[in-house]
Amino acid sequence: QRANQLAGSKDLDILDTVAAAYAEGQRFEDAAQTARQAIAFARSSGQPERVAQLSSELELYEAGRPFHRDGKK
Repeated sequence: QRANQLAGSKDLDILDTVAAAYAEGQRFEDAAQTARQAIAFARSSGQPERVAQLSSELELYEAGRPFHRDGKK
């Protein structure tokens, strides 16, 4: 969270990591909110591949499931 604050909520990697951490801690609403923020930033900065990736993760958070980078969901 601190890294996100220092980056001004403008670093997709940090936002993505914070969202995943929230989900791991069962804070799915916070995870979804952070993922939505990341998606908006990715859209505004012209990164459609990141929008797609983050949208997939958002679906998991909204379903109450964490995202694991190693492919285990």
